[in-house]
Amino acid sequence: MLLSHHEGKHSTEDAIELFKEVEKMRSPSSPIPVFTSDDWDAFEEALINVYGKIELPQYKGIGRKPLPKLVPLDDLKYIKVLKKKVKNYV
Repeated sequence: MLLSHHEGKHSTEDAIELFKEVEKMRSPSSPIPVFTSDDWDAFEEALINVYGKIELPQYKGIGRKPLPKLVPLDDLKYIKVLKKKVKNYV
């Protein structure tokens, strides 16, 4: 099933726009869809931007307090397909 299509550059910003469109169509009671991609870092970064939460790491009392960190939601499922080439075949 195709939920959304976004034409643009191969950038993190365009991937964020795509995921925002998907999120607008999703019912709040339905689970987050499973996302698949090849080994493209911008895709993973965009997923965390849309389906992430800010977490404050625990301060251990030494040095500077840690900065907030953006982490994926617990129910986010992301499959990364790694392509392997053997004798000019993928």
